[in-house]
Amino acid sequence: MGSGMTTIIENKRHKVDDYLTELKRGDSSALEPLYEETAKPLYSLCYTYTHNRHDSEDALSETYLTVIRNIGKYRGENGFNWLYTIAKNVCLNMRRKNDRIVPVDFDDDEAVNTLGLGAGSNII
Repeated sequence: MGSGMTTIIENKRHKVDDYLTELKRGDSSALEPLYEETAKPLYSLCYTYTHNRHDSEDALSETYLTVIRNIGKYRGENGFNWLYTIAKNVCLNMRRKNDRIVPVDFDDDEAVNTLGLGAGSNII
């Protein structure tokens, strides 16, 4: 990789650190440029974990919400790595949650009765 490409990557990293530092100081206007700078690579990362557009978009949204909720934990450097770690953890948590979801075939009387959803059920 030539020195020109290295400079571009370093500039992007510094921008991300600057935006995160501004957010940490309470400047919410830094969120939009942070999003513009990082959404595409974070979406790509999410897609490698979720393998579909809808879940990737959900994971991306959750990533930025997590950033906002945890901005106080940002240490002022390696912001891009911090964002990637948050996005990865969001995706892994989504996968764990989705792995626990068991689809129910409501045409299967035995499954419906086992769940207490059959005739005489008190569920409205």
